[in-house]
Amino acid sequence: MRRAWAADEERRMVTHVPDEGEFATTPQLAVGMLERACALGINARWTADGVYGGRELRVAARRLGFDYAMAVKTDHRVTASAGTFTAAVFAGRVPRNAWARMRTGRGLKGDRPYDWALLDVPADDTPTGHEPGHSRLVIRRHRCTGEFSFYRCQWTLSPIFLGS
Repeated sequence: MRRAWAADEERRMVTHVPDEGEFATTPQLAVGMLERACALGINARWTADGVYGGRELRVAARRLGFDYAMAVKTDHRVTASAGTFTAAVFAGRVPRNAWARMRTGRGLKGDRPYDWALLDVPADDTPTGHEPGHSRLVIRRHRCTGEFSFYRCQWTLSPIFLGS
């Protein structure tokens, strides 16, 4: 539907969209923002929700030298020494003693009770001509509901909470 909207010449004219503008997906727009930030010398860490957390944006972030934490879906495939599994399957295989209870602050509904697991996994976002590097799958589990959230992460310096 959005592609059809972008192709509708009358609608573009009425809304003052320039003729040279082209349809771009949300991740493609985000890649453009990263490229402009890099060209301006902005060095930042990036976070993104599941809409953006696809491989295309993660490859671009790594290519441009940005660290990131991007949400991925439960069916996101992760390869490890034991095989390739979905993020949800990995969550079910995390040993009980590997979960860390960490305070995440208060939300509108009170405390946000989460447990976290961090798994080193092979990078799936290596741009052509780059070294594979490291990647992590971060799993967040709500302590009351058991609901999981998944994040694919890459950073060059280990965060303080990892003890490095």
